Amino acid sequence: MNRCVKILPLVAIFFTLSANADVQLKDNSEILGKWNLHDEAVSLTSPKKAVTQEWEFKADGTLISSASDVAGRISALKIALKYSIENGEIKKQSSPGREKYESCKVVEKEGSNMILKCTYFFFLTKNNLKKDIAMIGGIVMILVALWIYQSAMRAKTSNVMMWVAIGAVAFFVVQLGFIDVNLYILEAVRGGEGGSDYERDLTSIGDRKNEGGFQGFGGVLLSLYLELMPSIVGVLAAALIRVKFITKEPITVGNLFGDIKEMFQSIKQSFKTSSEK
Repeated sequence: MNRCVKILPLVAIFFTLSANADVQLKDNSEILGKWNLHDEAVSLTSPKKAVTQEWEFKADGTLISSASDVAGRISALKIALKYSIENGEIKKQSSPGREKYESCKVVEKEGSNMILKCTYFFFLTKNNLKKDIAMIGGIVMILVALWIYQSAMRAKTSNVMMWVAIGAVAFFVVQLGFIDVNLYILEAVRGGEGGSDYERDLTSIGDRKNEGGFQGFGGVLLSLYLELMPSIVGVLAAALIRVKFITKEPITVGNLFGDIKEMFQSIKQSFKTSSEK
């Protein structure tokens, strides 16, 4: 019995080490892009210290490190370091101009989050501006397709599905182009690379108000603009096509957004009918 009691802690340590096994990287394609380094700690269980840095892993083996001040304002320091993937680990220069390298093990990598064990434990989150906006845009594009379909059916237009496809494609293209416009705006706000510190939680649109370039009420408005404006402009493009070629009505505010109320009513009615079955 005593022997079993002595063995139990060893078993617990074994399973803990197995659960925290390092992630082996195959190549740099798994880490390419911009990562927001937001916390560091001496160990995984010790208290985290908030930091404001951005690491950009480039395909040519260059790591761009951008450090900001405590308040997260304009980038104060930007350096280029060499890096490579060796034996599943990240080998990066300790400082520019010196051929001294340190190893960074990937302790955990799940979705947009990654934990590295270098000199300290670094907690990073990948910046995904286009991906996040695309999630909103995908939902809006479905609504746009339903909207155009309903208008085309009401106007008894021929080739209904063709116009639905044209409206959806127009929405997608305009939205994608406006995302690039937003990246230029971010460059102006941060004074550095576009997309910096722009990471969003779908359940909390204004979370970036305390991050670099997004402080205060103006920061909240800027966050809302960056997230919603691409979809709004895309809807306007689809609305113009709808009025000009489908309903063939005068271009007024009322006509541009006509049938939207009816579309939501029909969606509500369809859900109501499904629940009654």
